Amino acid sequence: MATFLHIADLHLDREFSAPEEVLNHLQNANFLVLERIVDEAIAREVDVVIFVGDTFHHARSSVHTQAVFFKELSRLHENEIPVVLTFGNHDYYEENKFWYAFDENTHVIKSEEVETIRIETRKGERIALSGFSYTSPFIEESKVGEFPVRDFDASLHIGIYHGEKGNSGGYAPFSITEMKQKNYDYWALGHIHQSEVLSLDPLIVYSGTPQGHNKKESGNTSIVFGEQREGRVFIEEIEVCVLRYQSLSVDLAEVESILEARGKIENELKKENTVFSLTLKNTSHLGEEWKRSVETGEITQYLKANYWLNQLTIKDVTHKQIPLKIKEDEFLAMLSESDIHYAMKDILPQLPNELLKEVNEEFEAEISEELRDEMTDLFLFDKEL
Repeated sequence: MATFLHIADLHLDREFSAPEEVLNHLQNANFLVLERIVDEAIAREVDVVIFVGDTFHHARSSVHTQAVFFKELSRLHENEIPVVLTFGNHDYYEENKFWYAFDENTHVIKSEEVETIRIETRKGERIALSGFSYTSPFIEESKVGEFPVRDFDASLHIGIYHGEKGNSGGYAPFSITEMKQKNYDYWALGHIHQSEVLSLDPLIVYSGTPQGHNKKESGNTSIVFGEQREGRVFIEEIEVCVLRYQSLSVDLAEVESILEARGKIENELKKENTVFSLTLKNTSHLGEEWKRSVETGEITQYLKANYWLNQLTIKDVTHKQIPLKIKEDEFLAMLSESDIHYAMKDILPQLPNELLKEVNEEFEAEISEELRDEMTDLFLFDKEL
């Protein structure tokens, strides 16, 4: 009965998008998430911990960030829990960038060539783990064909893959059919920050990011615990985040006074450890005092002083919504982050340094969020008809 933790896209040294007063509480938040991950591994006595790329947000991370990471690797070593580490498009592998040495407990895949690591558990079971790392920000072709077929001397064979589903793209594009042909027991995926199960047999799983860093990452943030029983792998999502992002829309159409409006708004903002992007709709009937508080920024200032509010938008819908015979969640899936991300891929290499690349990525995230907001206001979806 082999067990594992699947972690991807931790982005350990990434900054949070949040108001300044909130950022003061988040200086060690990323490190606390890593600590929680290691706590889970130790408590569950897993047989292996797998990091599927973008553990760091930058190709070169600070000495302090590395110190924290290697400290947590040492905790896993002390508890005899091996680690398999690969690198993604953000933290692509380069020689001589680490200030600390990986111990023999941590198996590091450093090349774009697919490599297989073999581990024997405490109970004598054999686990094979096949994967690759990025050595530059982009891999244009699928890597699945380079993976070996299942190792039948192993009780569990796991594929480790940082990339995106599709026929083309700059991030090792792959197909589910290709992966199934390898007959692995489990595919541990990284790169997409929302958790998603692409296949049940075998399990092909994006774990998602353990911790969201901006309003785009407001969905499930988790790691995956896997357990093999009677030849099948069963999974459980584990939340380890210390902060959540939530996009919240409050309709004030039925509210009759500013007193009632304040009460309804504040009631929606009570959730702890949550940064809100708040949209207030249908407010034009609330009178001159409401209009004045909006124009002076008084209402925004009040809410930011009392709640973790990242953004306030006041939107009075004046256009007629267009009926669509499609559900809203299906439509939003069409506006996937990977589509926009790939559209920007030709621009990224032209930017002069890592800082500008990061700025561009944040801009892209804002475009993605704004596009969703505008489109969902414009259309009337099937479930509403």
